[in-house]
Amino acid sequence: MKQIKRVRWALAIAALLLMSTPIPQAYTIKATKWNTPQVPFYVNTTNLDVDESAALAAVQFGAYAWTNQTNAAFSFVYAGSTNGSSATNNGKNEIFFRDASNGSAIATTYTWSSGSRTVDTDIVFWDGGFTFVTGDSGCSGGMFIEDIATHEFGHALGLGHSTVGDATMYPSVGYCSINMRFLAEDDKQGAEYLYPSSATNSPPVATISSPTAGVVSAETVLTFAGSATDAQDGDIGANLVWTSNVDGQIGTGKSFQRGLSVGAHLITASVTDSNGATTQAQRSLSVEATTTTPPSGGIQLTANAYKVKGMQRVDLLWTGTAAGMIDIYRNGSRLTTTPNTGRYTDGINKKGNGSYLYAVCEAGTSTCSNEVKAIF
Repeated sequence: MKQIKRVRWALAIAALLLMSTPIPQAYTIKATKWNTPQVPFYVNTTNLDVDESAALAAVQFGAYAWTNQTNAAFSFVYAGSTNGSSATNNGKNEIFFRDASNGSAIATTYTWSSGSRTVDTDIVFWDGGFTFVTGDSGCSGGMFIEDIATHEFGHALGLGHSTVGDATMYPSVGYCSINMRFLAEDDKQGAEYLYPSSATNSPPVATISSPTAGVVSAETVLTFAGSATDAQDGDIGANLVWTSNVDGQIGTGKSFQRGLSVGAHLITASVTDSNGATTQAQRSLSVEATTTTPPSGGIQLTANAYKVKGMQRVDLLWTGTAAGMIDIYRNGSRLTTTPNTGRYTDGINKKGNGSYLYAVCEAGTSTCSNEVKAIF
């Protein structure tokens, strides 16, 4: 039996002076790499700073950068969510945020190997030591997940640190930098050295033509349409696999119709050719709940938002009605009908941030309260 070894790499915060003095030297590679062209990863999006769907999209951006920006015959593939929160060799490559600090390390990649073969990797974002943000603006004293994830997935695929100052794999970064999400030539050469592409195979091209980016209501039935072509295989649109960071796999092939859950969706259409080369096309789409605002009456309503073991909960209190039964509305839709006790607790059973609009009405009538917003 071959011995399993663990190594770790950390990305640290840099002083501006250090960041401005790059040393011209090529990438470095670790002693091990994957022996398969596709590696699945799982994400635990629970964190202290951003919406969980935004955190997932940002982590996926970092993983896919090594496919979308290089010709390496290798890709990370999102395999779903996980509750994992410890770095362990369990055959499941997990990315998670930890409410702890680790010196100047922003994130750490742990890798387990057998001989020259990588067998497992985990990435820890040190959420107790740094504030994480997503996107490319609105940052003050924080770190963009997209950039940190791109660096750490570089370690996960087999790259060490580079001393080229503009490289993604440079060992330190400044606050609010968005430079690491864009691979330098040094990074590309390192990835392509580890996983050279076949001279006779080029990756397929995938496109999404529908739906368009924007905002739709939860009642909308969407048409998903795309195409995929490959220089060697021709039309491979039938092999498209469609996923949402909110709903998981949502369909296959060139076209289909379905609705989506409420939330901010990153739609990915991925396709793999007969030689194992994979390409993704992505589209952002926001699905909002359909709201029907009940008319206001003489009932006075207040709301108290709080959490129990991290789970959202709202206490509603009302006065001004002698009706026997009360309709409870959340976000314009009737949640339940309950006896008029003057109070109701909504156990939302979700974690993280969010806001909800409440009203109460005398059951079956348009005699309703003021609207109140509960914010987490």
